[in-house]
Order: sequence, then structure tokens, then C-alpha cells
Amino acid sequence: MNLRKYTIVLLVLFAVATTMSCASVFGFIDTNKISLGMSKQQVRDAVKVRPDNIVSAKTYPEGAMEIVQYSIQSVSEKDKAVYYWLYFLNDKLLEWRTLRVKNGLPDPRYEDGIDYVYQTSVKTSIK
Repeated sequence: MNLRKYTIVLLVLFAVATTMSCASVFGFIDTNKISLGMSKQQVRDAVKVRPDNIVSAKTYPEGAMEIVQYSIQSVSEKDKAVYYWLYFLNDKLLEWRTLRVKNGLPDPRYEDGIDYVYQTSVKTSIK
């Protein structure tokens, strides 16, 4: 192969690699692929993205509850991000929320946190 063909092949490979890496960082989490009751590993396998943070964790009489976060940075606006908070009780998906953040500030509707979800989702389902 001559130099021109090598250059074209390298450019195509670079374009494919760049597109694939940006899809996981700048894409979205397809919540159609997850369902309540899935384990953390099943969710990770379904969305094909690693979570980037455990936002909160707490032990309740019914078991351990964790909020696992997936973050997606906006491609068009650098100051915007989308956070997916997935609430797990005993490693089973209980609930999820999509939080939109602009200028570093979350939507105030999501300030209620782990205790609120426990009170509204776990305690009410036990009664």
C-alpha cells in the first residue's frame, strides 16, 4: 500500500474511534433498556456505560439503599449536564430519575434525596 492509502485508512479508523468514544461520554442513557428490579450489574450491562459515582448510600431496616449516578455532558452547551440517578435497594433497581443541570446547579425538585425516596417508595410499598 502506498502512503495515500495508509493515510486514508488511519483517518477512517480515527473517525470511527472518536465517534465511538464520544457516544459513551456525550450520548444518553437509554432508560428503555432498564427495568425495575434489575441488579446494578444488569443495568450496567444494559446501558453499556459505567456509572461514575455513588451519590449516596444508607442502611434502612429493609436493607441497603444506594443512589448510583451516570453523568452525561452536553455536546452543544458545555455548562449543561444530565445526571441519571438510579436508586437501588438491596442491589435491585427501585427507581430512577433524570436530573438536568445548568451552570452547575441542579433542578431544585431533586433536592429531596435518599430519605425521600425511601419514605415514598419503600415505606409506602411495605404497608
